[in-house]
Amino acid sequence: MAFGSVLFFGLFGGGSLVMLSYLVRASVRAGRVIPAGWLFIGFSSLFWLEAPFCHFVYASYSPDYPKFPQGLGPLDMVYGGLPIFTPLVYAVYFTFMPLICKTIAKWLYERNNWNHVRTLLASGFVFGFLIDFAVEQAFTSLNAFHYECATPWGATFPGKFSQFPVYISLGLATMHALTTYLLGRIDDQGDFLIERWARRLTSSTATRAALTIAASVLLLHVFYLAIIAPHVVVRSEKWATTSVQDRFYPSRANQTP
Repeated sequence: MAFGSVLFFGLFGGGSLVMLSYLVRASVRAGRVIPAGWLFIGFSSLFWLEAPFCHFVYASYSPDYPKFPQGLGPLDMVYGGLPIFTPLVYAVYFTFMPLICKTIAKWLYERNNWNHVRTLLASGFVFGFLIDFAVEQAFTSLNAFHYECATPWGATFPGKFSQFPVYISLGLATMHALTTYLLGRIDDQGDFLIERWARRLTSSTATRAALTIAASVLLLHVFYLAIIAPHVVVRSEKWATTSVQDRFYPSRANQTP
């Protein structure tokens, strides 16, 4: 297995254990599922959209990774197969990012007396973009995965081995802004926005938990589908005309626009 693939797998594999340990420990100490735990569950359910997303942005993963078998509907859409660790990658990455951005936002608005909501949203978007761009560019350069076609006006290193469509990070930054806001707006009872909505509807703990899970999953799906939508247009209109000529992986040909 190539170094980039090992690093990518090790980082998110180890990150999964650390994140799960933190969420379980924090939830046990609080005597309830903490808000980040609900997001972790929500993002775990979102993983199946990675395959359509990869299809529309011409992304593919290294052949080194173990993949889901073919014949699983939307999961077949990703070129070369979807890695089986994708659910954990989604849950860890998209939960860890708002925790970082929320910490930065808290430091900024307490230090400068800035507006709480605007600082959360801005921090989630700006720092979410910067971190996502750094992570994606690094692992693209390390051959862990690739975006094989891009628009000529929106990519770093266009036509080169390390090509990365920057507009992908811009789209995902909006997700980081949303989740940073959700984790940053927690009331005195420890509830975030969706939990407060569920608490108003029912006094049953089990029903409230079910509503929180369902609403979290629905919100994240709707938001992520909105992020994918522009890429559907780009692919259907054949705007991603900048491709890489050198083969990324010897075992398969690159995608073409």
